Amino acid sequence: MKRDSFLKKYSNIPDRWGVDGDIVYYILRRYEKLLDNEIKNLQKNSMRLPKFFRDRRSDEEYVYDIIDGWVMEDIICDAWLRPRLLKVANNIEIKAMGTNRDRVIQKYDPIDQTRFCFFAKRKRDGHRAANCQRSFEIRL
Repeated sequence: MKRDSFLKKYSNIPDRWGVDGDIVYYILRRYEKLLDNEIKNLQKNSMRLPKFFRDRRSDEEYVYDIIDGWVMEDIICDAWLRPRLLKVANNIEIKAMGTNRDRVIQKYDPIDQTRFCFFAKRKRDGHRAANCQRSFEIRL
């Protein structure tokens, strides 16, 4: 697989976007490690997705692309959006956004898929300000 490492691909984001480099590099290192682990796992257990969900990408490319999307989402949420939200209303507490979310690569049975959108936030006084969490199930 000939793809750039996340560190190489996104190392200029802190300067270009004016965001905290420590957060960005934490995210990049975290997902570089996850990618390495997932690629090693593929050597033992290949993916078994139905033909309907397959395309021309190799298993390694598929995993890279999924994790690459998570990298960008976490950079947007944690390094760019979070500071801006807190400037607008510093009394909010962000419960699930970016790196606070659990991530699972769907490699086998597509029947039970759950997706959570960007964030849910709750004011520090306990009242819910917005809940952007949603889930759905795909049945074939």
